[in-house]
Amino acid sequence: MSVTLPQNDGSRGKAAKFVQKFNHLVKMQDFAEQEWDSLLMDCLKKEALRHFENSRLEFPSHAAYFVDLVTFFDHRSINDERKSYLHYSMMQNESIRTFYLHFKETT
Repeated sequence: MSVTLPQNDGSRGKAAKFVQKFNHLVKMQDFAEQEWDSLLMDCLKKEALRHFENSRLEFPSHAAYFVDLVTFFDHRSINDERKSYLHYSMMQNESIRTFYLHFKETT
């Protein structure tokens, strides 16, 4: 038997639908919640995967993480206080101290 996993790359407006499909799949296939993180690693791509890797452990449950995922990707304009640092990187030949100071200024 093969199962097709829903996919999400972090496109705006598609996170809620992904969460709905993912929850339906794990309930119908009777996956234990301990297996969900590994399933999510296969389902999420690009920005959504980076978001998962950087923030999943901050949440006590998958439900809390899914709320944050939907808020972050589907309601960005509402969430003015929150910034995306997914593409923040050091410039070529920039020292670590300079990078750190620029990062601290923006946060």
